[in-house]
Amino acid sequence: MIPEATLKARCMSPAVWCESDNENKTPFVALTFRIQDEAAGSSNNSTIVWRGFLSEKAQARTIESLNTCGWDGDRDESVMTNEVNLVIEHEDQQDRDGKLTGRKQARIRWINSLDRAVVKPADPARAMQLKQEAKGLLLKFRASQPTNSGTQASHQAPPAQAPSGLGKF
Repeated sequence: MIPEATLKARCMSPAVWCESDNENKTPFVALTFRIQDEAAGSSNNSTIVWRGFLSEKAQARTIESLNTCGWDGDRDESVMTNEVNLVIEHEDQQDRDGKLTGRKQARIRWINSLDRAVVKPADPARAMQLKQEAKGLLLKFRASQPTNSGTQASHQAPPAQAPSGLGKF
């Protein structure tokens, strides 16, 4: 089974436009992705199908996902344009009657662009403002912490090293 992870993938076939076989006949689009990420281990090169529903509630996210894949609005094969990040989660498998089978299955939770996880630094003026706001919160936090003698801590300069168990920014 494809592991729970964020994995690079690409849609490997044109979009398929469908209706669910329930009484509502909910429209959806199906995309088949090929995992292209060594982090997937033995599941690298596996395929997984995503269903993007076009109900009023889900259509905005579905269209965003199609756009992320490169869909141009006309050609079904244009969804094969962009490499994307798939957020894979495991869920309980159900049979056709909706009863749980006791097994898990991999599912695409989100389709994101590759640059979505990229950190974009704020411009220098905004970065300084954020730093000053965070410093104020730090001083407020320290002032609320009791010292060994049970009194409130004074506003002291931060220690040269982070306390044990805390990482650096």
